[in-house]
Amino acid sequence: MSYTCIIGAASGNWQIAGGIFFGIFLGALLAAAGFTDGNRVKSAFSLADKTLVLTFLSALFFGILLTQFAAFSGWITLPKTLSGFLWRSLIGGALCGIGLSLSGLGPFSALGSLATGKLATIGAIAGMILAIYLFRFWSCDLNAMLTKWDTHLGAVPMSMDFFSAANPALWFSAGLLIVIAIIQFSAKGK
Repeated sequence: MSYTCIIGAASGNWQIAGGIFFGIFLGALLAAAGFTDGNRVKSAFSLADKTLVLTFLSALFFGILLTQFAAFSGWITLPKTLSGFLWRSLIGGALCGIGLSLSGLGPFSALGSLATGKLATIGAIAGMILAIYLFRFWSCDLNAMLTKWDTHLGAVPMSMDFFSAANPALWFSAGLLIVIAIIQFSAKGK
């Protein structure tokens, strides 16, 4: 028996209601962890506030492990290969980094910040909406140019063994644990 997710198993209005309640729950978690405060997120980049960095890295670590466990248990289906494109990844990462450094907020944390009553976030959300429309406006020309320039990064075969040395999620998780330990025991700050 295979379950895609709890919300996906519902249908109609129950799926919408489940999505709304999950969104409220996620927003409350973001606010409780401090991810809705742009200044606190900016201070995390300089490791002045290492609590957010450790929270983010720990969530990423457990998310990877739980996703891998769910895939190997047959609850979800992961793609057999992962592939990417160099220039699109670099440009998208640079634009995301610029927006994050200017506002200190990503899309979900900006909505969570607005929900907690911080009206200064409206500028960050307006910038995100403007970026979406500008991307749609320039996407035809940009897509043709990037397709001509782009280098395919190649497909990475996913290992079907959870504790295999060929499983990239295991290596990434081990790297995250090392980074978490280094930040926890060496960085000054909160």
